Amino acid sequence: MSDNGRPAWEGAIIMPLLVIALIAVTSIPLATAILVVSWLPGIGGLGPSGYAGLFHLFWIFPAMWVYSFPSEAFVKVYGRTKWSRRISEWTMDALFLLLLGLALQLILANRFGCLVAALLSVTLFKVATVLVDRHEKNKGQDAEAA
Repeated sequence: MSDNGRPAWEGAIIMPLLVIALIAVTSIPLATAILVVSWLPGIGGLGPSGYAGLFHLFWIFPAMWVYSFPSEAFVKVYGRTKWSRRISEWTMDALFLLLLGLALQLILANRFGCLVAALLSVTLFKVATVLVDRHEKNKGQDAEAA
């Protein structure tokens, strides 16, 4: 807010840039997996768009984020018991990997390479999430000790 009570025009510029930066930073594990798989012999190789195809990450990652909403609802509805929850979670995870692999066909040439890149990107994202959580936990303990 500006001094006169009206919203400042800078917010209209800053907020879209923050969203783009957030998408770019959170797509790093996906981009890393794509680059690693593209260099593997036999299953690697970029599609016809080459490295310019990496700009597809700006819509692939938000699309997978939107997919998570109905999948979480599906798990809540159909996962009433321990075993049904596990089955529904595995089903939604497998469907997520399949959809991510299909989306990666815009970037990579080989279908098996797309599935390997999807699996590798999910693994890298999980590792990054664990590292960030561990860092935040240590940061919280340091703040309590001070």
